[in-house]
Amino acid sequence: MTVVTRTFNTSTSINDQRSIQNVFTYLITEIGELAMEVSIDTGFARRHPDEDGIVGEAVDVVICALDIIHLALPDITEQELEQIFQRKLDKWETGS
Repeated sequence: MTVVTRTFNTSTSINDQRSIQNVFTYLITEIGELAMEVSIDTGFARRHPDEDGIVGEAVDVVICALDIIHLALPDITEQELEQIFQRKLDKWETGS
């Protein structure tokens, strides 16, 4: 099972009446935690890194983003999402 499928399945199973706004708010919190880990790693913040570190916090951000996608479009398939990813990556690669 892929990370996307597992995240979508978990999102469906949680069923806690959360909204896109709820998850977005949590995403912002996770971005803040990621920002702190980056600041620690680059020497800007003089703290000890959390055990999750940059990678763990970045994964939390990805999970929240995938959850928002699933809440917005619960019927989107992984293949459809892959096509969107590819289009976006192509644009990212070319800088357009």
